[in-house]
Amino acid sequence: PMAAEPLRSRSFAPEFDVLSGYRAHYPQTVFPVVEFGSDFWDFSHVPRRPAHLTAGLLTTDFTSIPEAELRLAAKELTAALLCPTHPRVREVINRRARPLPIGVVYQRTVALRTFFRWMSEHGLHSLSEVEQEHCDAFLLLQRERGLIPNSVRPFVWLLREFADYRPVLTSTY
Repeated sequence: PMAAEPLRSRSFAPEFDVLSGYRAHYPQTVFPVVEFGSDFWDFSHVPRRPAHLTAGLLTTDFTSIPEAELRLAAKELTAALLCPTHPRVREVINRRARPLPIGVVYQRTVALRTFFRWMSEHGLHSLSEVEQEHCDAFLLLQRERGLIPNSVRPFVWLLREFADYRPVLTSTY
């Protein structure tokens, strides 16, 4: 049997450099190339990053998200947050004005994996299946786990970003 064709983004070409937003925002700084098509994004060689961040916190392994459609959505959202000047991202009304700080990328990835794992446990395998009641139930569970409001906030931002960045996502909810 032939392997399934990998899903393609309607917004980002596989060779798109997800750090191009950094290059545009900080033109005097040299940044490594991190291609959208890779499932492993290594930001450990990005200059001007917080010294306290270890290499493990500066790498994002999207293969930890098993469903291809959700993996693509995670990459698209992250790329959009890193590159607010991308033509498709400019369609987003509430987009970030500056690239997402590199140190926050890892936190977003953890939140993405947590939400996608919850989706899978509840029989949801596509963002198109997610309704407001699912978002409410997910956030309630985070609060019931004993997380303080500041710890729940990244999950709220994540859910809002999926809604805000709909024009960029290949699969939306």
